[in-house]
Amino acid sequence: MTSALAPSNSYSIPDFVERGTYRPEPFVCKDCGVAEVWTPLQQKWWYETAKGDVFTKAARCRACRTRERTRKSAARRVHLEGLARKKPSAT
Repeated sequence: MTSALAPSNSYSIPDFVERGTYRPEPFVCKDCGVAEVWTPLQQKWWYETAKGDVFTKAARCRACRTRERTRKSAARRVHLEGLARKKPSAT
């Protein structure tokens, strides 16, 4: 399991590594307040496939994650369009 994790540069060992397994982790979405469970399969994907930081935990439900991703994408697009308008034309 540990060989599939991203390097963390920490002297601490995450709980799931000490246990040798993932377990369901209940959490409350920080945006909408809905109680959810972060499943072992989702944790395995986050830590081993996506190479997420081993000391992070779930904070948002799926709907709020999608909404936040859409919001950030729109803000990035508006920002880049603004930069493109400010850029002097090379003539």
